[in-house]
Order: sequence, then structure tokens, then C-alpha cells
Amino acid sequence: MSRQFLPRHLLIVTFAVPMMMGCRPKPLPAPVPERVELASPKEIDALREVYHKNYPESEIGVIIATKPEARLVAVGGIDVNKMAEGQIVTFIDSNQKTLGTGRIIRVLPDSVHVSVDPNTRRELVVGDLMVRF
Repeated sequence: MSRQFLPRHLLIVTFAVPMMMGCRPKPLPAPVPERVELASPKEIDALREVYHKNYPESEIGVIIATKPEARLVAVGGIDVNKMAEGQIVTFIDSNQKTLGTGRIIRVLPDSVHVSVDPNTRRELVVGDLMVRF
């Protein structure tokens, strides 16, 4: 073998073989579902008190039903007389972390129906909180 042939041969093997084998991407790890902690009735009452001190017109309600496929939730535990269709609301978890927003689409005698913004941080569940400022 000539001296020129050997370096070329090594060069081809070094670059061609890995290219022919291809690079397989590593599979992504499965997403870990977020653990949802719900507020107790005492914690909700304490939050209401804090919010009323800082935002006297605020109302805090609790999600009592969800319809994720339609991006709708029902919220109870609020003074519906202070609610109006079209009002923007904020959803929070028990740690007061903002989950997203929504718009009240229907006011009922004991609850409201809210259209949930598609950019919520996670799917809302029964027990999450709604704040109307």
C-alpha cells in the first residue's frame, strides 16, 4: 500500500462510517405531571381576607366543574351579584401562582361559567381558584 492511500482510507472511514450509521436522537423523557395541591376552606378564607385588604373589590371563587375539551370551567363560592359577563378573571393555585386567565361568559344564580384562555400554564382542575380584581 502506498503511503498516500492509507491516510485517505482512514479519513474516509473516520467520516463516512458515522454518517452512514446516522445519529439517533435520544428519546425525550416523559413529562412529569405537576402535582396539584388544593387549598383547604380555611386557606381560601385566609386568601379572601388578604385579597380584600389589598384589593377591596376582589372576589375569590373555587372551580367546581371543568370541561377541558371546551375550555370551560364553572366557579362557585362567589358573590354572583358582583360578576358580569365579559369580565376578565385570573386563575391561581393554592400557592397563589398564576395559572392563566379567562373571561366570564355566563352568570348563574350560584356560580359563573368562564371561558379559559388557551395559554393556561396547566389544565385547570376542580379546587383551583379564580380571582376577579
